[in-house]
Amino acid sequence: MPNAGWPLPGYRGIKKILDGFRPDLVHIATPFGLGLCGLRYARAGKLPAVTSCHTNFDVYLRYYRLAALHQPLWKFLTWFHRQYDLTLCPSQATRDKLAARGIKNLRFWVRGVDSDLFTPQNRSDIIARDYGVAGKMVLLYVYVGRVAAEKNLDVLLEAFDLLDADYPGGLHLFIVGDGPMMQRVRAWARPGITCTGYLTGQPLRAMYASSDIFVFPSMSETFGNVVLEAMASGLPVVAPFSEGLKDNLINGVNSLVCAPHDPVGFAADVEQAP
Repeated sequence: MPNAGWPLPGYRGIKKILDGFRPDLVHIATPFGLGLCGLRYARAGKLPAVTSCHTNFDVYLRYYRLAALHQPLWKFLTWFHRQYDLTLCPSQATRDKLAARGIKNLRFWVRGVDSDLFTPQNRSDIIARDYGVAGKMVLLYVYVGRVAAEKNLDVLLEAFDLLDADYPGGLHLFIVGDGPMMQRVRAWARPGITCTGYLTGQPLRAMYASSDIFVFPSMSETFGNVVLEAMASGLPVVAPFSEGLKDNLINGVNSLVCAPHDPVGFAADVEQAP
């Protein structure tokens, strides 16, 4: 297993910056690269160290044909999390997964959104006018990070095709975000789909509130903060009952949930959501 004595890329420069900052505690957000540098620094300075688990690396492997690395990855991650005074978990699913691997000192790191910023009051007719979607049912997918294969946009696109066949010209899907998966999305080339790229601030908040249904097919989330942003903006949510999303989905109350990898079920839930 790696240890804090191993040379790490860029450690000398990182140490110089941290020495100038003089931290009382080190919080490490990634188990690789900078994370190992942070762990080495904390150990050398005998500083308390905590880490947070906000990426399902084991789930990601299946999307990149790296399933053979599942056991070695968990061996490393188990070692990594055992080095800390505390591991912060954003959801019950994440906590249960780490606990099943024998990792101790797990605590919830409660998340939330500012409901003064994300609110139905941000709804704007400008969205319908500028994009020509007045009178249509507007579906919204938002991902503020990196849109990649593990976000399961293929499920959403297949579901949209099914819906578009039943309601030709009556739906419009906005995909907000960017990343390597977007090339395939743009190649889908449907007139009822608009890719906006990254949005932040008020344009993003207006896009939430001006839509009708939030559609989120990802099955790899440790939490899924965009789901709360959509709910705060007044949108019903359609999503799989999977991983960290489960903490905030109440089927038939604030959401309609479907089985993972099920575009037919996903499309059926969208039909029921309004």
